[in-house]
Amino acid sequence: MIRWLFFLIIGLTALICAGGCSEKNTESIDYFMTIVKDSAVVEYEGVGEYGISLDDSNVVVLLAGGRIENTNKTFDLFLSVPGSSIILPGTYSTGSPNYTLVVSFTEDDPVGVFQYYHSIENIPGKEAPSYKLTLKSITDKYIEGSFTGNYLTRAGSIDSFVTITSGSFIVERYR
Repeated sequence: MIRWLFFLIIGLTALICAGGCSEKNTESIDYFMTIVKDSAVVEYEGVGEYGISLDDSNVVVLLAGGRIENTNKTFDLFLSVPGSSIILPGTYSTGSPNYTLVVSFTEDDPVGVFQYYHSIENIPGKEAPSYKLTLKSITDKYIEGSFTGNYLTRAGSIDSFVTITSGSFIVERYR
């Protein structure tokens, strides 16, 4: 009888542990921002922010960005929603009257001069920059999503642009 009870306890313990006695899952998430620039995939370290604007308590902001360490290469998706207390997963587009979505990109040109590109201005005679941001998940640890678009105009230029057509990200939230 004691032998049977011993095997029953060992068996139940093994069954219970198989379902949840393992160590806490410490698997880390690889945070990233990937873009397709001029038909080439470029990967950045992903960083993000989500919360009430530090400038205006009536605005909620979300930033999904990418950085390449020790360079001036960045890519940012910045969403600002006035009169809201939350940004929900879903799709957001540039040009909406209900919120602002700004896409920006920076890098040094071949001779080392810093260049800033954005979705705010368009090139005369060319379709306006157009981007769609799809937010899949917003947690206390990360922001996940993807985007599609056409081009970004170089600041202060009427004819210089960069083609960035799509990308995806899981960025770590620092706020």
